[in-house]
Amino acid sequence: MHDHPHLGNSEYQPYGNGVVLWFQTDNFDEALHRIQLNGAQVFEAPQVNPQCQLS
Repeated sequence: MHDHPHLGNSEYQPYGNGVVLWFQTDNFDEALHRIQLNGAQVFEAPQVNPQCQLS
């Protein structure tokens, strides 16, 4: 599904695009560590979009 396989499942109805969450933080590694400690299910590893870098 548009290179985002976890946004929806064509076998389930009604069809939808799922949920995307955007987080902005000054300390990404620490935030990811807290997410993991709290047992949240992360479907994909963190990725960097080079077109969205702040200068």
